[in-house]
Amino acid sequence: MNLLDQVDSTPLPEAVGALSDKRKWSPNQEAIFDAVSSTQDNLLVQAVAGSGKTTTLVEATRRAEGTTLFLAFNKAIAEELKTRVAHGDVKTMNALGHRLWLDNSSAKFDMQKLKVLIDKICPPDMVKDYGYTISRVVGLAKSLALGLDGEPVTSHQLAQIIENFQFDVPCDFVAQVSEYAKTAFELSIRDNTTFDFDDQLYGPLYYGWDYPVYTNVMVDEAQDLSPIQHEMLQAMRGSRIIAVGDRHQAIYGFRGASHDSMDELKSMFQSKELPLDITYRCPVQVVEEARRLNPDIRARDNAPSGSVSDLEEGAEDPRLFIPNQLVLARTNAPLFRAILRHIRQREPCRVLSNFLDSFQSFVRGLAKGPRGSQELRKASDVLERLDRWYMKERDAAQGRRGRLAYLHDRYETVKLLLEQHSTVYEACETVRRLAECRTGPLFSTIHKAKGLESPDVYIIRPDLMPHPMADGEKELVQEGNLKYVAITRSSDQLTYGQREF
Repeated sequence: MNLLDQVDSTPLPEAVGALSDKRKWSPNQEAIFDAVSSTQDNLLVQAVAGSGKTTTLVEATRRAEGTTLFLAFNKAIAEELKTRVAHGDVKTMNALGHRLWLDNSSAKFDMQKLKVLIDKICPPDMVKDYGYTISRVVGLAKSLALGLDGEPVTSHQLAQIIENFQFDVPCDFVAQVSEYAKTAFELSIRDNTTFDFDDQLYGPLYYGWDYPVYTNVMVDEAQDLSPIQHEMLQAMRGSRIIAVGDRHQAIYGFRGASHDSMDELKSMFQSKELPLDITYRCPVQVVEEARRLNPDIRARDNAPSGSVSDLEEGAEDPRLFIPNQLVLARTNAPLFRAILRHIRQREPCRVLSNFLDSFQSFVRGLAKGPRGSQELRKASDVLERLDRWYMKERDAAQGRRGRLAYLHDRYETVKLLLEQHSTVYEACETVRRLAECRTGPLFSTIHKAKGLESPDVYIIRPDLMPHPMADGEKELVQEGNLKYVAITRSSDQLTYGQREF
């Protein structure tokens, strides 16, 4: 399955052009095409999981009058779509911003721009321990469009980013890291001789450059747009906006996406909303399960029955999962308990989790300990420091339920891995090998599974959906969306695993 098919499971037409006229489109798709070709309305298409939204957008570009720009979610999808979109330009938003930099300045693209600035303003130890975090905080500040209103960006705002986006910064260092991030942010926007990935979006708006005008701008994955991307669309004055997405798959708030991006777009452009409510991926029973969260989703005609099942009371999750099964969990700790069973049995498995990216630096930071102390090698010694770290951070986070949930999951997952190994090196090697394995069942957090599908989906610890520490309406909406995403990965069987109460 290629990347585009992973994101959108409905088969695309064999060719964009005459063959697409022979395809049988649904009444809702025909209504979208009619609105594209016979009106000038801004459009917002609410598309359920597996509904063929990308296919529909591709066909819409063929029927649209005038010039068209198709804004793809990432570079890989853009390259795939360039072979299918015969009428119009295909770009990512970053590519659009990159073009504006080249057209309006003599600046050079430099992905190391922020790293160079951070190296200049921070002491070596701060660079080593928090340089990457500072660069991510600056990038998120730009993604959130901070400073575009003319108000200076404050260290308090950046400290809020560190907390809200769950960066591994001890409470004692948050103020210091946020102050360095503020300085790096200010220097980066003053430097117009180079630009990096975040500047591709931020710079053209900051400098007020004119955006190209197309008759139609097609926007895919509209539920995942960030505030800076909303600002970009607003800057394309004179263009009609046709955005497609799914409110119920908006789960990337932790990356900077607007939690209610679809509704913001609808209000921003006074868009007419149209449905795309038939899933071509999910069988009837899975659709019925998904309807508890999204009553609008419908199964296609003649869809197979499929199955949704729960483990019997007292039954346990399988000791080992079967190859190519998609095994999902809301948090990392229960996922890694299952993964470690495969490791102990020397059975291969694949893993998708942000935890893999941060484990080694986090554990080595614990092993290093206070400045000047000898690095620890025994996993048992690091476990003692892990306990002290957790108690200190937990006390500092009292009253902030999201932060407490994050700390608990990180603590439990790191503890689990260290307890299974004699040395820090062995634990890090296990994680490295997990990141490289390409066979066996696929274990994934729900966040990482978005865009994937499998005939056989197994959900570990379904009682963590919603997470018991979720607090407030926004968090509960995101939790409901996560469960919906998990359910709709299945194209045949869905199994809810063992619960703990």
